[in-house]
Parts: sequence; structure tokens; C-alpha cells
Amino acid sequence: MRFTARQQLALELIADGQNISSVAESCNCSRQTIYDYLADPDFTAALNKRRSENIQALTGKLLTMRDDFIATLKAGFMDRNINNRLRTASIYKAAYGEFLELADLESRISALEALTRIKK
Repeated sequence: MRFTARQQLALELIADGQNISSVAESCNCSRQTIYDYLADPDFTAALNKRRSENIQALTGKLLTMRDDFIATLKAGFMDRNINNRLRTASIYKAAYGEFLELADLESRISALEALTRIKK
């Protein structure tokens, strides 16, 4: 389905994680308009596809950076300064949590896409 420029912008902003209020403001429309978009199965399917693409792109980027990331983490954990070690642990915890959240989201999206294909 072809979307209007406003719908396309809303789709991109929502897929990038912005909340409904900020999406509505950026699109110069009401929150209800955004909720109406989200109620449209074609819009929702396109949004899920875009989110999946975002996750795949991010996963690819993370995989290319993993060796550098691991080396940096190792150096941070081995640092003599306790503050640097604690900061490294905090960064690791946050990054690992986000990775798990994205992996879970990708799994859920894939399951929903499979259900959608079965129903058609």
C-alpha cells in the first residue's frame, strides 16, 4: 500500500522508537491521527517490517563492531582505576540489556508476521 508523506514520516518515527506525542507533533497532526494510522492493518504491517529491518541493520552493525567492543571491554575491566572498571561494567550491562530486548522484540515480530501469514 502507498502511504501519504505524513503516514510515511509517522511510520519512520514510530519505528525509530519515538512516542506517539512526539510523532504527532513532528507530523503536525493529532495523537488520534497517529492512533488511527496504527489501527490500519497495512500501516501496522509496514511498521513491523520497518522495525524488523531496523533490528536487522542494528544487529549487523553490532556484529561488525563486536571484536572492537570486546577488546575495549576487556581493557576496561583490566584497568587499574576502579572507576573505569565500574563504568565499563555499567556500559556492558546497559548494552547487553538492550541487545536482549532487541532480540526479544525481533522474535516477537517474527512470530506476529508468521501468524499474519497463516491467517491470510
